[in-house]
Amino acid sequence: MRSPALLLLAVALPMAAGAVEEKSAVLRRLEDPDWVVRALSAKSIGDAHNTWGIQWLRDRLGRESQETVQAFLLRALLSFDQANLARVGGKDLIPPTLKTLKAKSPYVQAQAATLLERLTGKKMADRKAWEAWWEKEGPAFAFPAPPPVAGAKPGTPSVAEEAQTHKDTVFEEFVYDARRRGLEVVFVLDQTSSMQNTIDAAKAQILEICDYIHLLIPKYRVGLVTYDDGLALRI
Repeated sequence: MRSPALLLLAVALPMAAGAVEEKSAVLRRLEDPDWVVRALSAKSIGDAHNTWGIQWLRDRLGRESQETVQAFLLRALLSFDQANLARVGGKDLIPPTLKTLKAKSPYVQAQAATLLERLTGKKMADRKAWEAWWEKEGPAFAFPAPPPVAGAKPGTPSVAEEAQTHKDTVFEEFVYDARRRGLEVVFVLDQTSSMQNTIDAAKAQILEICDYIHLLIPKYRVGLVTYDDGLALRI
């Protein structure tokens, strides 16, 4: 008969292996040559609140040149509180964040400034002011104590948050797979003349959906099936 310790080890090893495999998969996606995959991977880390991912987000931010991905990386980092950012990301998180202040996108600039303010507890007028401050005070910088949050239980997501995270994860897995395999989409549209207002709205929605598909999935085919009161199908 196995000892309790051996039984615990037998259970723990597959769980640990699964956790390592999950982290490895996320890391591979964060380094993927496809910018959409990198962006969605950053979003996954932020949505899941996996603090072990802060280092990966930090390191990827330091090498990332695609500004859309920079925005996702910064958003993911901003999903963590100051205490975890300081503990896991450390001072090494500040230089790559400063770098993204040079982005052309005002949104990326604003996200970078917000992250710097959260990390340092300071507010600067512009990029040059941040850079001058870091050059002067960087070696001696110490993170400020995080403000207490009355009545809050950090790290405990609500049922609604967990459901949203699950839904986002399912969508991201679908996009990862579709970008590699391709996608076929068929729209079915009622073209009865009495439905003209609805038809016009549906056409606009179909075009918008196709724009999103084109952005996320490079290899795709779209089909259209129409019908009317006679139920005759036209492709």
